Amino acid sequence: MEKQPAVSVIIPVYNTEKYLPQCLETVINQSLGDLEIICVDDGSTDRSPEILRQFAQRDSRIKVITQENGGLCAARNNGLKKASGTFVSFIDSDDYIDLDYYEKHYQALCKYGADISCAGFYHERLPDFSMSYDKEQIYCDIDDKVRVTRVGICGYVWRYVFRKEILLKNKLFFEVGRVIEDVIFSISALYYGRILVTIPGSRYFYRQNNNSLLCAKDKAAQKRIKEGTQKSDKDVAEFAKAHGFKVPLLKNPAEKKIKFNILGLPLFCYIKYKRRSHIYFCGLKIIKIK
Repeated sequence: MEKQPAVSVIIPVYNTEKYLPQCLETVINQSLGDLEIICVDDGSTDRSPEILRQFAQRDSRIKVITQENGGLCAARNNGLKKASGTFVSFIDSDDYIDLDYYEKHYQALCKYGADISCAGFYHERLPDFSMSYDKEQIYCDIDDKVRVTRVGICGYVWRYVFRKEILLKNKLFFEVGRVIEDVIFSISALYYGRILVTIPGSRYFYRQNNNSLLCAKDKAAQKRIKEGTQKSDKDVAEFAKAHGFKVPLLKNPAEKKIKFNILGLPLFCYIKYKRRSHIYFCGLKIIKIK
């Protein structure tokens, strides 16, 4: 009988050949070696499948699943169904992590018997939106868990490591076809998970590459994002109301944003955050004001 891995790392992959090697390198070189690495190729048309095959030949812990293009949610669900680890984690294939990331998560989860751990992250596109924790601390009350994770503002599912049993017991999967899918999943897991522990000192690096849906500028994509955000807010509000708690939501991390376009193209953009402001010209950041 094979030993159950400590953590199953689920990596959906779709046309990220530029970033995929760095993502995989930071996973296979983790200080915690007891990992199952499940890469779900969601019908990629670039060199991503070739890169996955090369890494699978290097590291026997990597399992590659190939599916027809069904979207991020379908890929995550497929990986979750195949996962055999005690805990599961999701990583986007254009992101990367510190090399002690899973060791710190796993040690804290075992130390406190926790069901969920939450780490800080660095947002490369919006550095002021980044988060970190100063100490390892546990939370059991849902209002405290909502507050300390700021889940309504940054509900990214990749911030967490989940006890797989909690997800399966409560039938927590991602709704296939929707966008802005993370928040309701994260909120539900925080509610059903008995203990949350925060993880200091090790981070997830969120890239949000220019080819992602969230960066798309065409009207159809913007409409889909808007509708997805509205649905997410509605689902979160209804879930919180049904279970007796509240979730503060935030549409945009920027306090103020001024854009000037010509023929639909961004010429000038001013964005004010809490601690600094950025000025962009033709999409390039030219001034940072502290």
